[in-house]
Amino acid sequence: MRYAFAALAVAAAACVLPRPVCAGVRIAPRPTLLRLRGRVGPPPAGRQPAASLTLELRGRRVPFQVESAYVLQGQRLGADVLADVQPYDPNLFVRGPHELLDRLARAGPADAVEMIGYVRTSSRVLLLSAVTIAPAG
Repeated sequence: MRYAFAALAVAAAACVLPRPVCAGVRIAPRPTLLRLRGRVGPPPAGRQPAASLTLELRGRRVPFQVESAYVLQGQRLGADVLADVQPYDPNLFVRGPHELLDRLARAGPADAVEMIGYVRTSSRVLLLSAVTIAPAG
């Protein structure tokens, strides 16, 4: 009788407790919160960017020269995130609130741009949560 109660308790726990991996189901990795600093446009003469990306912003292809990439939340390095998206064209699809997309679309080649957003390298989507533009001069 004692074994019957133990078996019943194990079976009940197996049904109730969440399973991290189910047969045939893939669990997507958590998104990475990333801060990118750089400039829109082609690389300036005499300056070597950390990476050159092509962003898809509202159907337009926008070149972006990355000066720094820093992971704010996640278990990766900024360089790893950039390396994961480097082989693709466009490298990232930029999504987010209209206000942030408008701000990024207005940035000029001389402006310093900082973007913060969640990125999933498997889908190459950068979901913006902040965009800061520092005008030149």
